[in-house]
Amino acid sequence: MEALVLTGTNKLEVKSIEKPEVKPNEVLIHTAFAGICGTDHALYAGLPGSADAVPPIVLGP
Repeated sequence: MEALVLTGTNKLEVKSIEKPEVKPNEVLIHTAFAGICGTDHALYAGLPGSADAVPPIVLGP
């Protein structure tokens, strides 16, 4: 599957990643549309945001 991956400050890349394994009591959904939140924006800008994250990372999940 394809994902938008934060690879560094102000740098995003579309990459192919493996589809996650669905565990018991979980579901896998097909996403038609997505957005970004304040933490995603802060991490993209190289700021800490509200969660620790070290690139490369798929934002949002």
